[in-house]
Amino acid sequence: MLRADFTLFDQYEYTHQDRKSKFTFPITVFSAKDDGMITSTMVKGWKEETTGMPFEFVEIDGHHLFPLDKEPKAIWLTKIAKGLDGCMELIDLKAEYAGMGL
Repeated sequence: MLRADFTLFDQYEYTHQDRKSKFTFPITVFSAKDDGMITSTMVKGWKEETTGMPFEFVEIDGHHLFPLDKEPKAIWLTKIAKGLDGCMELIDLKAEYAGMGL
C-alpha cells in the first residue's frame, strides 16, 4: 500500500486538458495536519476546480495515512456521514418532481 501511495505521488501530474469545465457541485477536502507529503495548500487547490459552493477544507490531526488510525478515522468518517445525511431524500424528491413534469 505504501509503495502504491508513493508511486502515485511521485508519478502523477494533474493537467486541466481533459476537462472542459469546472465541477458544479460543492467539494469537501480533507488534509492531515502532520502530513509530510501533501501540504494544506495542495489540498486547498481543489477550490479552483469547482464553481459549486460551499468549498470546505477540513484539517484532521494525524499523518499522511490518518485513516489507518482509529481516532482520526472516526472524525473523518463522521464528517463524511454528516455530509451525506439527507442526500437520499434529496435524490428521492428530485425523482418525484421529475415524474410530475416539473
